[in-house]
Amino acid sequence: MGKDAWLDAAVVREYVLQQRSRPDYLERPTIEALLPNLEGKHVLDLGAGSGDWAARLVASGAASVTAVDKSPIMRTFFEAHPQIRWLEADIEQVDLNPERFDFVLSVRTFHYIEHYAKLALRMYDWIVPGGTLVFSVEHPLKYANSDGEWIVDKEGNATAWPVDAYLQPGPRVEEGNGVRLVKWHRPLSVYVNELIRVGFVVRAVVEPDFVELGWHEQPTAAERNRRRPNLLVIRADKASR
Repeated sequence: MGKDAWLDAAVVREYVLQQRSRPDYLERPTIEALLPNLEGKHVLDLGAGSGDWAARLVASGAASVTAVDKSPIMRTFFEAHPQIRWLEADIEQVDLNPERFDFVLSVRTFHYIEHYAKLALRMYDWIVPGGTLVFSVEHPLKYANSDGEWIVDKEGNATAWPVDAYLQPGPRVEEGNGVRLVKWHRPLSVYVNELIRVGFVVRAVVEPDFVELGWHEQPTAAERNRRRPNLLVIRADKASR
């Protein structure tokens, strides 16, 4: 069994450099369109990674950002900022005060979480009345495919994305080069209904398409995303008292 990929320095470095070097025509514009007014707000960033989103939130007016990530290696890429507090902790175990944050953001993290229902309840407790949650995850269709590969024709052209065991939640394990990555599949309905169950009001469920420039710059990736979406992005609010 390989070690946790997020504890491997080479894997983390490659991931961070890749994320920082390529334009984002999909996730970032979608999340930014769903952000509430952050001026003077206190924000929680769950699965903060290298801290790039935390820095963006401060630049958007947040008074403070608490950035939580379990990887000590990720922290080496984080640029210290007086308005950003870093917590090295597992987001399923981190201890935070109730009704502390106006806004919670999580970018492509919850598919690494085994106990999503418990986390949904904890996030509801952490957010002030009238506050907001926005998060993205890899689209569940991606992991309803045991091989993780497209069906191709004789010329190698992708013809279809097979779907199997979509309603069967559980771990999907990726291993290679001595490292191991565990992602937890759950249907789209689970992501939405657990939020409703704990009291959130779901405002938006987005399966984003590439923006126009992305179609020009990355047409193959854009076409494949339209055939099998890469991401799911959700906004939910906590009602005011």
